[in-house]
Amino acid sequence: MSKIFKLYTNEMIKLSHKISVWILVGLMLIATFLTPLYIWKQFKNQNLYEQEYPTKTSITKERDSIAEQLGDTDKYTKRASLQFMQGDHVVDLFATYYDLPDSLYDQYALLYCYNAMLANYDFDKYPIGDTYLAFRAYSNFSMQCHTMVELNAIPFEERDTSWYNEYINQNELLELSRTALFNHDYNAFYEYLKANNKGYYSYDNIIENVFKKFLEIDPNGELSIDETNNYISAFYAIFDFKETLELGVEYDGNTYQFLTDARKKEIEDKVTILEYQLQNNKLASIMSTDVTQANLYTQAFPRFFLMLLLILVAGSSVSQEMATGSIKSLIIAPVKRWKIFVAKLMSVFTWVIVGSFLITLISTTMYSCLYGSDILQPYYYVSGGEVKTIPFFLFSLLYFLVNNISLFIYILLAFMISCMTKNAGLSVGITSVLLVGNTFVNSLILIFGNRTWIDMLPSSNMNLVPLIFQNIILYSTGTDEVLTLLSGNPTNSLQFSIIYLVVLAGTILLIAYDAFVKKDIQ
Repeated sequence: MSKIFKLYTNEMIKLSHKISVWILVGLMLIATFLTPLYIWKQFKNQNLYEQEYPTKTSITKERDSIAEQLGDTDKYTKRASLQFMQGDHVVDLFATYYDLPDSLYDQYALLYCYNAMLANYDFDKYPIGDTYLAFRAYSNFSMQCHTMVELNAIPFEERDTSWYNEYINQNELLELSRTALFNHDYNAFYEYLKANNKGYYSYDNIIENVFKKFLEIDPNGELSIDETNNYISAFYAIFDFKETLELGVEYDGNTYQFLTDARKKEIEDKVTILEYQLQNNKLASIMSTDVTQANLYTQAFPRFFLMLLLILVAGSSVSQEMATGSIKSLIIAPVKRWKIFVAKLMSVFTWVIVGSFLITLISTTMYSCLYGSDILQPYYYVSGGEVKTIPFFLFSLLYFLVNNISLFIYILLAFMISCMTKNAGLSVGITSVLLVGNTFVNSLILIFGNRTWIDMLPSSNMNLVPLIFQNIILYSTGTDEVLTLLSGNPTNSLQFSIIYLVVLAGTILLIAYDAFVKKDIQ
């Protein structure tokens, strides 16, 4: 072992003397630093997490502008006493008609809403942007004002029993939305949702299984918009997952598929994790989820330079020394060739591990500094029926390594070609072509779909992220779609892909070793 270590140290020293290596290392580090800064700037410029909400001042200003535009609103208003048959008796209604051109519906509805709010809403006690209840109740009330204006824009002579029934229904909804908004009443908000979606089975279930929970969790409507959205997303996901488990089938985008035992276990784990997060107040915020995904996405840019570095190192590891004759000093020494082979391979993969570690460390540190130390959440998984976590840095490193399985294979290919030829440029060039061709092969997989011969291609067995990290995004049944965007859609099982990759890597190493030990050194 001491001999191998000395050879390995010698290899690392030789590689460290190459200017091209340090240029690529520098580019990789610069890309790792700059990418989080670029993403942060984009988030900041787009104000993704900063939204302006209506205030008393802004509503007053907009109300005055609309009032000035409309002028005397009485000129649009007519009133009359109407009668409608309800069963076997007649009901009287003192009705209003708004004689408005289509272009003024929205302005008149806003004026109606703003006047009511300025007269009755306590902006100081319940700022609209402070809580989810205030914001949603305001949205519902505004929508109902618009609906009532549209109903009252129908001429008197066209109003019949069906209009009256709709008018009564919408007026009840208006009162519920008014109570929810002005009294900050979650119960009225819940009743509004129920009444507004009456008859829609799927919505009824969602309201019962999602929003009803807030009567217990947040009866006074104190949670912020982001906090409530997190809860709602989690409740939606749990509801959808449990419904999928109950039905035993799920929609894959084209057809309904029966759940396999493995898929059932995966969905059950997601439910377990979400319920654990809810119970322990550990739900990730929307911003945290977005930043975590951005961190995983943006590793691709520095990865490009790491890929060039590794192909250069692996592709020239043996061939360049053979071409220059410098390998003779190792061969004629009392050292077996397999030890030289192992030392060179160790040096190549040292750069893999160090490069991956540096990219992960710098990227994680940058995002933590820009967004706060708590922004990057741990990875949750289920083991033995219990929820466990992996710290984000370790998860990010493991994710990077798993997501770059293809890079490992192409490094071995470059090393194999390097052992077979004296031309370092040829080994680097061939590997680069194969790496670019991988994109074309992935396109073919998407075109041809699930075919037996496609399952046997290397590209079909390198997308292990969705199979290993199944809980990156938990908030929707669209998890698989997100993972497909991150690393491609797996076509084979994890066990099959691992066996396939082990056999492939072993074959490449055997060919490389055979070429190295039998190579004539001149």
